[in-house]
Amino acid sequence: MKELLDSLMEGRSPEEIMGGGGLLDALTKRVMERVLEGELTEHLGYEKHAREGHNGGNSRNGRTRKRVKTDTSELEIEVPRDRDSTFDPQFVRKGQRRLGGFDEKVRSRGHVQTHAVYLALALNLEGNKELLGLWVGAAEGAKFWLSVLTELRNRGVEDILIASIDGLKGFPEAIESVFPKTQVQLCVVHLVRGSLRFVSWKERKAVARDLRAIYRAPSLEAAETALEAFSERWDERFPVISRKWRANWANLTPFFDYPPEIRKVMYTTNAIEALNAQLTKVTRKPRRVPDPGGGQKGVVPRDRQGLGALDPARSGLEPPP
Repeated sequence: MKELLDSLMEGRSPEEIMGGGGLLDALTKRVMERVLEGELTEHLGYEKHAREGHNGGNSRNGRTRKRVKTDTSELEIEVPRDRDSTFDPQFVRKGQRRLGGFDEKVRSRGHVQTHAVYLALALNLEGNKELLGLWVGAAEGAKFWLSVLTELRNRGVEDILIASIDGLKGFPEAIESVFPKTQVQLCVVHLVRGSLRFVSWKERKAVARDLRAIYRAPSLEAAETALEAFSERWDERFPVISRKWRANWANLTPFFDYPPEIRKVMYTTNAIEALNAQLTKVTRKPRRVPDPGGGQKGVVPRDRQGLGALDPARSGLEPPP
């Protein structure tokens, strides 16, 4: 990989690499198109030019050009189509015109790198939201969140009653190692979205309705019955969905121990996503900062102006080191 990158960059100026229409844009375009092709292959169930695709029903049907904006430029990509128009790409969704997340450009050892800003949002015993901190990191993982949890404990968090998280591998174990009494609740909305990736557009409403019967069941026993009914109806077409739900069942169902008013707060991480959306508006214009700490400082002051009560200084914790 290093040799390939060196050969691609050889003889090019920084502007030819990082500027609009440069090498970085070309690589980004190719990666997007390869991912979209992979999604279509997964949707159809066979590789391009494979023998099983001949006269097998749905098939590839050319490409559509689409312009999308990234954090640094505007690209024209080709999105593959299928003959039945049931392909629903997830990497670049239909109607999506802007890509990129809540990112900062950080110069490290003379190179510009992309770092994400991660948040920890709490709901205290008085029912108030508290933003416990913002952390700049190059990659998200269980080891990263273990360090965040350890920092929060050292800053004064004595215990966590319920932790609502996405499906990051190793995250529940990281929480248990620092706060062993915490109930871990996986985000149902994330799992539903992931499940629908395996379903054609025409059948999504029916599958989503039957999944809704599981997580909106009045009790754990009723949810188990609904999962069995889902399995009987859909396993022949989409066996991976019920397998995913059963594999995560222990961490999907703690919210059934609580009344409906608490359940709807527990089973989704939408509060974090809403906060991320607000911060994305604040930081939409790409900026280059000298180090990760500079990126964090650039976010926090403007965040306090735009988000009011979601202020780390009001959490009662010791500030991060």
